[in-house]
Amino acid sequence: YRFDGVDDVINLDALGVALSVAGNTTGAIRWVGSLQDMSSDYDRYWSFGNSGVNEYVSLGSHTVNGTLFCSFKVGGTDQWVFTSDKAFSEDTILDIILVQNGTSPVLYVNGTLEAITFVTSTDLTVWFADATGIDQGRIGCLKVDGANSNFSKQTCSFFGVTNFAPTAS
Repeated sequence: YRFDGVDDVINLDALGVALSVAGNTTGAIRWVGSLQDMSSDYDRYWSFGNSGVNEYVSLGSHTVNGTLFCSFKVGGTDQWVFTSDKAFSEDTILDIILVQNGTSPVLYVNGTLEAITFVTSTDLTVWFADATGIDQGRIGCLKVDGANSNFSKQTCSFFGVTNFAPTAS
């Protein structure tokens, strides 16, 4: 699906609720797509949030430097925020997997463990079991406080979620 960067989204509210109430402390979220237009900063590929702004997890890219970023907020406080050390450019196909292994989030890009730098590391073990207010989900934007923002201009060809932490093997 090619997102227009204006108002295109895929609604995942039921999945957001299911992830929140399941009590999972580990898991993975996979997004496969191609970077088509890097002209919008803080372009969000996917997000799960609540109707307030105090809990959400999202993944996207910074267009100013081409790095990926991911953040998880619980109770109004950033629990962990990281950026990829490697930059990516337009016309690149990416298979991105965010894994919470129970110890720390890790990021795989195209099957390779990606080097990341934590901007915030309050509690690296946080996952959906800690964010019981999550009741919304989107592919193609950030969804918090009942509003869609930071719309994606990328193409998503696959999206998946697991309730376990896959390993590199």
